[in-house]
Amino acid sequence: MPSTTITGGDLKLVASQAIANVSEILLATKAFSTSVNTEGLLKNDNIQVFVAGAAPDAAAFDRSNNNYMTDNGGDHAWKPLTLDSHLKLTFSIQRNNFHRMGAEQLAAIAKTHVSKLAAGVVKTAFDKITSSNFANEIDAGAALNFDQSVVSKAETDLAKLVGTGSTRNLILNLDFFDGLRNNLTGLYANPTNNEVLRSGVIPGVGGFAEVIRSSAIAPAAASGKSLVGVATNMTGLAMGFAAVQPVPNFDGDWEVAVDPVTGIPITFSVDYSKDNRDYIMTVEILSGVAILDTKGILRLTSTVAGT
Repeated sequence: MPSTTITGGDLKLVASQAIANVSEILLATKAFSTSVNTEGLLKNDNIQVFVAGAAPDAAAFDRSNNNYMTDNGGDHAWKPLTLDSHLKLTFSIQRNNFHRMGAEQLAAIAKTHVSKLAAGVVKTAFDKITSSNFANEIDAGAALNFDQSVVSKAETDLAKLVGTGSTRNLILNLDFFDGLRNNLTGLYANPTNNEVLRSGVIPGVGGFAEVIRSSAIAPAAASGKSLVGVATNMTGLAMGFAAVQPVPNFDGDWEVAVDPVTGIPITFSVDYSKDNRDYIMTVEILSGVAILDTKGILRLTSTVAGT
């Protein structure tokens, strides 16, 4: 990759700082089977996503009919997925202001755009989680009363759908995560665990590997039934990600930064406006979503607005 010029060689630093705190937003992708590519793909290209599916019951060894060369089945497979979503955010800085800014100031501006980009990508997946696509649900009640007993019921109901032995995670909207966090506080005796409760992830509650909060699931509506959480073992949806490639003979600067937790790549590019020489920066990503097993997601719903 050629060295950067417009940013004086600092775009790599800007990108790495701008993506540093995006992991909390992208953690919600643990609800899905995912695949990541950092180069060589374009919009509407296909990507392969590995999905660990269900296995049949174990059967007794038989030398002729169930020997070591007999495939007992299971639907583990690489599933094709189309990268049909290209999200981007662009902002400009007047050149007289740009020349007064350092890499840290540029990264601070880019960081807000990266966070919005990541939230938009995650939302494209949660928009697929509807009653018509995933019919199984439980009533989560009110956020204020959401506690370990409701979480345990969600985990049990999910296990009945997908079986045990797979990693199961629970994704909640901000109100229900807050309700659970408040109702769990008394169960944690030391400061370390209480610090965990203040973060965006709660490990090991009710049989789930992790409970994760996500703003991609909206607050409960004032009336009617709302989606407030998703229990899954990653077999319900597949999601693919790829970095956006620069156009041929692009004369600006270009970098791909990778979220250290999820491995999801985000492309940063900069150029000067040919009209007024303002500094132009874009953050972008390619992604795609596909529905897999309709039993692989249990929806948590509520008819109680807010908290």
